[in-house]
Amino acid sequence: MLAGNGYMYAFLKIYKEKFSKEHGELSGVVKNAFLTNARHLFVPDPFSEESILKDDTIPVMITLLNGKPYGSTISQPSFVLLILQVMKLEQKVGKILEIGSGCGWFAAMLSHLAEKVVGVEIFDLLCYFSRQKMVQQKIENVEIQKVNPKVRIGYPQDGPYDRIVASCAIPYKSVKEIVDQLSPSGIAVIPIQLATLPMEKIPQEIVSELGDTKPSDLAPEVALLFQIHKDFREWNYITHCQFVIAL
Repeated sequence: MLAGNGYMYAFLKIYKEKFSKEHGELSGVVKNAFLTNARHLFVPDPFSEESILKDDTIPVMITLLNGKPYGSTISQPSFVLLILQVMKLEQKVGKILEIGSGCGWFAAMLSHLAEKVVGVEIFDLLCYFSRQKMVQQKIENVEIQKVNPKVRIGYPQDGPYDRIVASCAIPYKSVKEIVDQLSPSGIAVIPIQLATLPMEKIPQEIVSELGDTKPSDLAPEVALLFQIHKDFREWNYITHCQFVIAL
């Protein structure tokens, strides 16, 4: 049985090897937020130690809807660290919104980096699970809300937010609805479904990699991660990513 957080240091090393050259070294506060919330504390039973220790996504509740995977995962640790880095959280901010809060692992990290964290989730079971985890870990500044994405994406009634992060692939048409919930100096970090992106928003390196493949032919789980500022003053491509599920 796993105990402590010693194994989490390996994920910091993987981030350093994969991402630090391009995106910089992690700050002490980000490292502390990550190490304080050991991954195994937020993984539902029964999952093997091997799956928890591996730098990979863990599918925790996946069902098929119209033949496509639908549900929730616990994200790849090195990718979580990359997202924390590009969220620019060297200093504590006021309020963060996480879209697709799942089991609550990422929201727990964010609780150290903001005065308040709002997580939104579409599954009742995951809302209950993550709320219980916050109680167990004595985290009092995270609020988990059950939402219906067919009505709206995000949680504007508690905005504006200094940072917004999406933990699932988002269609391009929904990006403005999310960015509109930012404060004037806010930043959103969003994986956008590549198949839905206008060609002018796709970096040339991705266009070259695709070759003869049309972006519109790709599965919705294939995404590009962007850092977007309020009013779209900046639109920065970070990396490509593949999700098990998409919104």
